Amino acid sequence: MMAMLDVASVENTVLEQGKVRLTMDRHS
Repeated sequence: MMAMLDVASVENTVLEQGKVRLTMDRHS
């Protein structure tokens, strides 16, 4: 169970970082 939660957290973090990058690209 812990492994699954860790994977979910990592995926969420990656998605958040991806959104931030898209936002930065749009502003720039």
